Parts: sequence; structure tokens; C-alpha cells
Amino acid sequence: MSASSEPVIVTEHDRTLYIRLNRPAAGNALDWATLEGLNRAFGVLNDDERLWAGVLTAAGDTTFCAGADLKTLPQEVAEKQKQGIPLPQTIMHGLRVRKPLLCALNGDAYGGGLELALACDMRVSSDHVRLALPEARVGMIPAGGATYRLPQLIGKGNALRMMLTGEPVTAAQASAWGLVDRVVPKDELATAIDEWIDMIARSAPLAVQAIKELVDASSAADATEAMQAEAVAIARIQRTADAAEGPRAFRERRAPTWCGR
Repeated sequence: MSASSEPVIVTEHDRTLYIRLNRPAAGNALDWATLEGLNRAFGVLNDDERLWAGVLTAAGDTTFCAGADLKTLPQEVAEKQKQGIPLPQTIMHGLRVRKPLLCALNGDAYGGGLELALACDMRVSSDHVRLALPEARVGMIPAGGATYRLPQLIGKGNALRMMLTGEPVTAAQASAWGLVDRVVPKDELATAIDEWIDMIARSAPLAVQAIKELVDASSAADATEAMQAEAVAIARIQRTADAAEGPRAFRERRAPTWCGR
């Protein structure tokens, strides 16, 4: 299979892993091969210490991801289960990515496609995009974390409105609710993502990872547990080379040079 026909294409640039869904003719829908490709890509982002951040996007400019490929995925899952093969643990099904992961919504995101976006840390959307969770309309429920993540972002009422009706919302409405963090014209999406990646790269990568870890864990912890976890993380970060580099660069009135150690 050539690189151009792979369902997920991965490239690296300036310590950032770019992960692109690549089934535009099928609305970048999630079949088994796509889930496996995402699983591998997120594993690389997690494990490769040269990488400090990731960007998830998709081929084309009409559909970011139409959700599960109902033409093939149910049958593929059933067959794999018969063989004792579990569903690939992509990020939306539980894999914890330690590094910042941005989502560039260059097209509509429905169902599992929106759940992929919800699993990212920040979302930038083209202004023509629509977002929806229509699972109930086909007798299903969201199965990739939306029932947990969406109310945290936009509140119980708005989350129920989206999931119970299945009606799509515009990028502008999603921004007003806090579902997406920035809305830009279609031709400015790549630039907006690059700006955020550049801003994140100005911070020490290990400190960024520790902050992400603490924030991810905070929803399941009480105040005492959260503060204890923060104290442990602070003690760990204070021993890093980057923690020494930051104050030194400040004193020398220069930009810090991070090493990720």
C-alpha cells in the first residue's frame, strides 16, 4: 500500500507530529484500518521523546470525519472479536497522550469524528464547519467519550441538546459554547494551528506535559488529591535541566533553549 493510500498519514516537522485522516472519498470515516493507524500514530507521539506536540487533521476540506464507517466497521469489529482481537485503543477510547494534541477541524465532524476532536486538548475550526453527535438517530449512543467530555466543555444542557437531537451546530455556535477554541476562515486554518504550536513550543516541554497530566486527572480528584499530585509534579519538574534553563535565560534576557530533559 502506497503512502498516499494509507488511511492515516503521519509526518513530522519541528518536533510536531502531524496526523492526517486520509479517506476523503469515504468522508474520512473510521474503519478498522483507520483506528489501527490512529492507534499507531498516537503511540508514536506518546513514546518518541523528540516530539513535543501533535496535530490531528484530515484530508480534504469538506469532512474532517463522518464518524464510524457503518458500511464496514460493525462487521470488522464482530470478526475481530471472534478472533479475540480487541478494538484498537485510539485516544478517544482511552489512550492517554502525554503531549499537547491540537485538532484542526478543516471540515464537518460527526459522531466519532467529533469525539476524536473532543479528545484533543484544543480545537481550531474553519468557519464553514458543522459539528454533530447523531448516534441516537440510528439507535446508538456516543461511544468514544462524548457523554463524559462534552458536558465538561459546554455544560449539561447544551451537551444533551446535541446528543438527544443529533442536530448539527455551526462553528460559530460551537465557539460560543466553548466546544472549539478558535474559528478562522478556511484558508487561515493551517496558519492558526502553526501559531498555537509555536506558542506552546516557547514553554518547556516537560512542564507542558506535567500541566496536561494534572489537568486531565483533576476531574476525577478532590482538591486535596489534586494539590498533592501538583506538589509531586512540581518536585519532579524542579529537577529537570529545563527548569534551570528557564530562569537562566530570563536573567540573560534571551529566549530559553529547551532540551526536554
